[in-house]
Amino acid sequence: MLGPAAADAMTLGTFHSLCLAMLRRDIAKLQPELPYRPGFAMYDADDAVKVVREVMAEMGVVPPKQAAGAAKGARGWTPWQVQSAISAAKNANVTAAAYARLRGASPLVAATFVRYEAAMRARNAVDFDDLLLLSTALLERDAAARAKYQQTWSHLLVDEFQVPAAPAPGPDAGPEPRPGEGSDVDPDPVPAPDPDPGPNATPTRSQP
Repeated sequence: MLGPAAADAMTLGTFHSLCLAMLRRDIAKLQPELPYRPGFAMYDADDAVKVVREVMAEMGVVPPKQAAGAAKGARGWTPWQVQSAISAAKNANVTAAAYARLRGASPLVAATFVRYEAAMRARNAVDFDDLLLLSTALLERDAAARAKYQQTWSHLLVDEFQVPAAPAPGPDAGPEPRPGEGSDVDPDPVPAPDPDPGPNATPTRSQP
């Protein structure tokens, strides 16, 4: 059994809560490539859908005054479905740049993804899926931050590990990125969800 002092020195939390704490301290170290600033806003799923709706409206795909979940774009996609596709890509560690290179990627989702990321950065906001991606980028890119957290946590116990289930790719879709530069966070090819599930796909939410 651990004594009180050792127990007090332990850090308990979900991966997302730990990543949020890391980013609250060190997100500025991702500059200038990822121009986030201290005091960033944390957007939930509803907030993210609103940003997607605004982006789609600017693109002329969705009338600006229609509701986020009900408004269908010119190509049959609702803002919620587009945000769900973006979230699925992020959960597979696929950034906007990498998504656009996927064989069979939806042009609408790809274009919205890029503009969505730009809009979020302009607002100094991150969504739930960004917590893992940005923390990974922080540890990969900043040696000082990596050393600090290696000293802070010498051991890591994972009580439960889950891999988000991704939709099965369609017959014409594949996970292989096209030749080109790497993504913003991880340049290596990674398995990706179905890049174009279609407008009739059932939207899903990320769970904490």
